[in-house]
Amino acid sequence: MKDKAHNLGILAFGSLIDDPGTELKEYIVEQIKNVETPFKVEYGRKSSGRGNAPTLIPVSHGGKKVKATLLILSDELGIVEAKNMLFRRELNKVGSARTYTEREKPTSNQLMIGTHKNIRGVETVLTANFGNNIPEITPEILAELAIDSFKSNNVELGRDGISYLSNNISNGIITPFTEEYKNLILQKMNATSLDELLKKKTP
Repeated sequence: MKDKAHNLGILAFGSLIDDPGTELKEYIVEQIKNVETPFKVEYGRKSSGRGNAPTLIPVSHGGKKVKATLLILSDELGIVEAKNMLFRRELNKVGSARTYTEREKPTSNQLMIGTHKNIRGVETVLTANFGNNIPEITPEILAELAIDSFKSNNVELGRDGISYLSNNISNGIITPFTEEYKNLILQKMNATSLDELLKKKTP
């Protein structure tokens, strides 16, 4: 008999790994690490909710396939409500009544939830995909954006670009720009590690 608990999942390749939000967390029954994304990923988006810090998105140019975490969802959750929960989590609207709407041609600022079939035995796997809103992606530009968000007093603790980068590295998510991006931050901030910087900001 088919294991229904493996019919639906979400492939997380960023902050979703450690923070899926309270709605989705209730339905996650298993996590499978080191699952390669079916698309290439890079820091290609400025997130307004993170003080314009760079975040990871699927990209058509550059990037590379990275190690993601497959969040397997309980069979109690249907695909429509899973999309709604993922949508709310990505928009930082967990607990609201917001629902996801499919769009044929979403803009770079509209979330598209991708659907992938048969990843690690899971029948349907969802991914949260925003578009690129950084016209030219370079480690230098990424470092400047991350530092600005880190220094901002308007960014919630832990949601800045340096925290985001550090968490991704800890989860084994390494893109072609990761190393140079990290090193430029350290050079510009006169630090020896990202942890050193983050400890200085912790109250």
